[in-house]
Amino acid sequence: MFHVKHFGTIDTWHARTGARRGRCIFGQGAGLFGLFSTAVRRKPALPCKGQAFRNSKVRQAIADIICFFKYIFSMGAMSSIGKKGLVISDLRERPEFFARAADRIWRAWWKPGGYPLDDITERLRENLLDQPIPFALIASDGSKFVGTASVIPSDMAERPQYSPWVAAVWTEPEYRNRGVGAALVDRAVQTAFGLGYARTFLCAAKDRREFYTKRAWTQIEDNVGKKKRTILVRDAN
Repeated sequence: MFHVKHFGTIDTWHARTGARRGRCIFGQGAGLFGLFSTAVRRKPALPCKGQAFRNSKVRQAIADIICFFKYIFSMGAMSSIGKKGLVISDLRERPEFFARAADRIWRAWWKPGGYPLDDITERLRENLLDQPIPFALIASDGSKFVGTASVIPSDMAERPQYSPWVAAVWTEPEYRNRGVGAALVDRAVQTAFGLGYARTFLCAAKDRREFYTKRAWTQIEDNVGKKKRTILVRDAN
């Protein structure tokens, strides 16, 4: 079980404008507050540092207000997570989420190509068999489906020599930007390593490469296949 760290925590907040001990610590912002990130962020982990606004009391006050509302926003995001927090399980342990996972995978990757839902349902059913790979993971928040990821023998016909692959990583829109996808991928990788695999592979669109390279994945190929995917690898050591 893991509990997702949401947008941030705050050490101490003083109501008097500009007087703040500790610091606001946030990840990537979202919506309106994301627009202010470049104005108040020196580096991704510390976007609200009053020192950057010493030359102007007005700017410092604005920074404090922004930081405060980001804190309030993050508390609202956390309140939407159940008391038990997010849990990652093997699909075989949570078969009640099978249909939801199949639907999300189909809509995201297969429906646009004209493939019927039944085809994906049959493929996903292989993850319910008593065998190491393939397997699927389910992220849930109580009785709510939150996301899924799979580990499969092959994900690109162009590279049959690579195996296994982390694939079909999906997070429900309302749970995105909270570390759920990263946690699913990490759990998938660690499970594969636990099965004795020394390497795991993954293919991603170019606009998603950075998400993985920041998380111990290494790019080994680019522009592979018709969709010009990037192939990345993660080693056990």
